[in-house]
Parts: sequence; structure tokens; C-alpha cells
Amino acid sequence: MVPHVIGCDEAGSGPMAGPLVAAAVVWPLHGGLDGLTDSKKYSSPKKREQMAWVVCDQSLFWVVAFASAARV
Repeated sequence: MVPHVIGCDEAGSGPMAGPLVAAAVVWPLHGGLDGLTDSKKYSSPKKREQMAWVVCDQSLFWVVAFASAARV
């Protein structure tokens, strides 16, 4: 069995206020992605979008979930 890393994060206006978006990615432990850093440090929304497509393409598994303010 190959070890993996699972990363997750959320974005929203707070866990009690909603709406909320959460995501998780499964990556091989020894796999890397050149240029992947904190998305808030990218210079443009276009660069963030490009890196998101690369992560989705090269990860072993990914998932994104949305919850409305009413549901949260």
C-alpha cells in the first residue's frame, strides 16, 4: 500500500454563518506538484483556477461540498 496525504480546507463566512464550501484532496505521499502553494498568494484568480484544474487532474481523488447558510 502506498502512503497518501489527505488535505482539506473550507471557505466561508464562518462555521455558524454559512454558506460554506469544503474540499479535500488525496495525494501520493511522495508525489509533488511544482508551484503549488497557498492559493491566496497567487497573483491572480486566473492562476488559482489553473492550479485548481492541475490538482483535480493529478490528484488520486478530490471532492468539493457546498452548504447553504440555511443548512449550516
